[in-house]
Amino acid sequence: MCFSAPASFSASIVLVVLGTYAVVEAKKRNKFYLGFALLPLLFGIQQFFEGVVWLSIKNDHPMITNFFSYGFLFFAWLFWPFWSNFMVYLLHSSPEYKNNNYLGVLKILMLLSLVVGLIIYIPVFVYPDLFTVVISYSSISYDAKELFPANLLRIMYCLLAFLPVFLSKERKIIFFGILLLCAVVISYLLYSYAFTSVWCFFAAILSIYLIYVVRTAKKLEK
Repeated sequence: MCFSAPASFSASIVLVVLGTYAVVEAKKRNKFYLGFALLPLLFGIQQFFEGVVWLSIKNDHPMITNFFSYGFLFFAWLFWPFWSNFMVYLLHSSPEYKNNNYLGVLKILMLLSLVVGLIIYIPVFVYPDLFTVVISYSSISYDAKELFPANLLRIMYCLLAFLPVFLSKERKIIFFGILLLCAVVISYLLYSYAFTSVWCFFAAILSIYLIYVVRTAKKLEK
């Protein structure tokens, strides 16, 4: 989270608990919502990683900082765009959408998100000297400007992460996409110096909305 270690750990606990509840509900009501149900729990893990990053920076443990930064950025740069496509694909694989023609498009987007994610993520390991993690204005800045253009990264990220959500036939999912897009705009305009950290925090909080989505999902007939 973008404010402090206690805030990150608190968010992590809340998200893991609520995410676990969402997973149980999805299994009972509609297994095709499992991708969305898992999102708060996974965000909780990511927020735990950033909590450790906070502590390691303040206590000057660079090896721990790097390790947990890589974990945090695995979610932020590689996993989230892929998962966004996957959870929409899983939902629309339901018999309710068996005539859906754009599942093939989602498969292509999943592949592209993995390719782009790897292009962004792998250089952090190959050129660690060009990657820095620092506390900036009470937020954590993951600075990789020397590795790739920041604005280009954000545009590609948003396209791959949001397009599948807006392609969904579920209005509640599209509304979730609108909330996320608003969070991106706010993060960019107000916290561009720590965009990745702040954006992931906002997205983590917004993922709580998905519990409502799962709770109101149409129950599958056994």
